[in-house]
Amino acid sequence: MLVTTKDMFEKSMREGFAIGAFNVNNMEIIQAIVDAAAEEKSPVILQASSSAIKYARINYLMKMVEAACEEHPEIPIAIHLDHGPDFETAKMCIDNGFTSVMIDGSKYSFEENARLTKQVVEYAHSKGVMVEAEIGKLAGVEDDVKVAEGDAIYTDPADAERFVKETGCETILNPLLGVWDNPRDIDWDLLPNKFVLKCNHGSGYNIICKDKETFDKDAAQKKLRKWMRERYGGEFAESGIYCKIQRKIIAEEFIETKDGLPPADYKFFCQYGKCRLLFVACDRYDDNTKFDYYTPDWEWIPVLNSHPNNGPIKRPNNLDEMIGYAEKLSSRFPLVRIDLYNNEGRIVFGEITFTHFGCHHRFSPDRYDYEFGSLFEVGKEKGILK
Repeated sequence: MLVTTKDMFEKSMREGFAIGAFNVNNMEIIQAIVDAAAEEKSPVILQASSSAIKYARINYLMKMVEAACEEHPEIPIAIHLDHGPDFETAKMCIDNGFTSVMIDGSKYSFEENARLTKQVVEYAHSKGVMVEAEIGKLAGVEDDVKVAEGDAIYTDPADAERFVKETGCETILNPLLGVWDNPRDIDWDLLPNKFVLKCNHGSGYNIICKDKETFDKDAAQKKLRKWMRERYGGEFAESGIYCKIQRKIIAEEFIETKDGLPPADYKFFCQYGKCRLLFVACDRYDDNTKFDYYTPDWEWIPVLNSHPNNGPIKRPNNLDEMIGYAEKLSSRFPLVRIDLYNNEGRIVFGEITFTHFGCHHRFSPDRYDYEFGSLFEVGKEKGILK
């Protein structure tokens, strides 16, 4: 049966399984994919790029998909436009029965991308069709989208906040209190008694204010001015990533437990929407930070990574929900870490990063460098991961 991806994803996130998405352009490929999905009793996404649609012709393509649905009525099937280049292509697919479309406006400015995406979203939602969008540019070739290594643009953390909203995860965002280009522009009167200041172009650029009355604003401004001048990450794996970000100062709400302590920070290593590994950072005060690694099934792993272990802790009741958010936010990335705070059951978005510790800190025992790396399938394209 033909369904929307919304129906599929709600079920997969609730029950904890992944759904394969496979590009198609002829009868044999559709037959093979749907027959395999039926054998595995698994829902499946059939997706077609604009060039595949030009080759197969949309009427022929949809008739083949309809035939697959008739032959396997027990299998939920979604038909998705992959990397749609413009509104006209997306509209054509929607009008011809596609249940999901992607509009790829990443070649445009953020504002033009947002305008185009909004246009597609408004039309698609009026027809009950789901929409996927994209920001940033990853190096490589995908259909008509070609991005050279030197032109790749990684997502700005400020844009990531907007990205989270547009992917439907706005309920986990930490309230944004202000964004500035220069420390002298900060309006201290508008900030609450407790807040956090960050620079978006590096790691560790954080200033915590727990009491505005005693907070040293001059020292904070001096530190921010220094950070805003720095070219972060030149000697580590971040080189070429943070350097391309338009530098901003961000103020966010200070997160703390009812005891006034930092909440546990859950960090999920994902590949194309599949969580492969995670660790928990806890006791992050007075240099007491502890890291503990777990499998997605919550099996504790006896490994050290820059900080001592806390030891196995109770599996959080909302772990599946956190993994669901992490997998949704990581769906377009070959390797990314999604960070979420878990403050007594409240999930709060932390950050998205491509370079864990700048890819600089080793694991102990060192065999885990290989074992953890082996969890990620190098060279695999989106949609064919097991």
